[in-house]
Amino acid sequence: MPTATEGHPRLSPIARQPWGQRASFLIDPDGSQLTLIGEEAPGEPSVPTGRDSSG
Repeated sequence: MPTATEGHPRLSPIARQPWGQRASFLIDPDGSQLTLIGEEAPGEPSVPTGRDSSG
């Protein structure tokens, strides 16, 4: 399915989201959204969460 920003159905391009993970969104013909979240690839640097690990 080609990527698009308008219409139904559509698939958004994979992009780094504000929460730090790579994701894409599939909108079906009825307008329901399926969020596709990717795992980090081996060797890919992890994304900082902004949380302090000191507790």
